[in-house]
Amino acid sequence: MQLFARLDLSPKEREKRRAAVTLLKIPWEELQFFWETKVLLKDCQVVLISRSSSLCGQKNSRTTRFAEVRWYFVLDFESTCCKDQSDTMLPEIIEFPVVIMDSVDGRIVDSFRRFVRPTENPILSDFCTKLTGIHQERVKKADDLSVVLKEFDLWLKQKKEQLCCRFRPTDVATAIFVTWTDWDIGTCLWNECRRKKLPLPNDLLNRIDMKAIFQQWLGSSQAKQRWHGGLSDALRLVGLTFEGRPHCGIDDARNTALLLRHLLLKNIFVNI
Repeated sequence: MQLFARLDLSPKEREKRRAAVTLLKIPWEELQFFWETKVLLKDCQVVLISRSSSLCGQKNSRTTRFAEVRWYFVLDFESTCCKDQSDTMLPEIIEFPVVIMDSVDGRIVDSFRRFVRPTENPILSDFCTKLTGIHQERVKKADDLSVVLKEFDLWLKQKKEQLCCRFRPTDVATAIFVTWTDWDIGTCLWNECRRKKLPLPNDLLNRIDMKAIFQQWLGSSQAKQRWHGGLSDALRLVGLTFEGRPHCGIDDARNTALLLRHLLLKNIFVNI
């Protein structure tokens, strides 16, 4: 199934893709899907999230090139950081949370959460601890990213079997990852896996950027002028309140799912 037209590639972009093939060892079709999704979501037309969800209350008559999404795997990493943005320290994931939302009723049906021990810069800055609420003792006792990725991969396989879903547009229930901005997977995890020579789970390539979608939904409305770009502010603009602690990964993931549920209720659609 051809979801997107081929993009004109610069020499730099071709080299980036070749490097990705070497690192990830994934089929070209999947890599093409990843890159074109990542690029097109920045300028996408809002078209389809869920074609037959009871949240929407109606069916959409679009052609089968748009897949019906049943399960949303909402992800939000927390990473090492410091107050001085000019610092050369590269971010390492220290919290790896995912929640699964059912598009039929908007419920969170399951979750995965692991803390991760950073290995390049193992000591958390005071700024990082204050921002995320994650203390040194917690990450010191945690497994490193290589172990957590294996645990995540096993959990993901179990969920795919239990929910009978696939991370591809098919005739069975489709699943997709959701993040607030593409930084979590497209920058943070991608770069850390590359540096540490770790395989990136293929299913993570199939994802949508909720911030880009929310931006499209706001359009040129007056509300857009009052939005400062953050998740908490996005929730406020639609009449919702952030539940929990900002910059706690699991709470950020749950609140991203809360905003997604709101958009489903408003019949917002996204091309996957």
